[in-house]
Amino acid sequence: MGIIGQVLFAVLMVFCIAAVPTLAKEYTVGDYYGWGVNTNLYSWLQGKKFTVGDSLVFEYGESDSVYEVSETAYEDCDTHEFITSDSSGQTTIRLETPGKHYFISNEAHCDMEMKLEIIVGEASSSDDRSSSSSALL
Repeated sequence: MGIIGQVLFAVLMVFCIAAVPTLAKEYTVGDYYGWGVNTNLYSWLQGKKFTVGDSLVFEYGESDSVYEVSETAYEDCDTHEFITSDSSGQTTIRLETPGKHYFISNEAHCDMEMKLEIIVGEASSSDDRSSSSSALL
């Protein structure tokens, strides 16, 4: 292959790589209603399939917060031992590992079921997001 062929091949490869859409998705928790006590998170979860690389966006008022916690802390609504926490009003969490992930609000709101458990699957090039929900409450 001559130099012109190599250059054309390289240009073609750049266009092919740039044309591949990203499979990662961004989900606003609760959609229009946001992360709040009155949001039906069970309904919001229906039909969603989360994979590594996706992001969750939590939008909430000043009396709320978001904690990523262990399963035990999730069950107990315990905010003292958290993985991450934020109370800025808008929190984006990138899902970087497969498996179960647990999110709660402050303890008072968590006791009112303001908490979220999701299952994150491995990312793949043949990602089929139309399958059943991978989310739990």
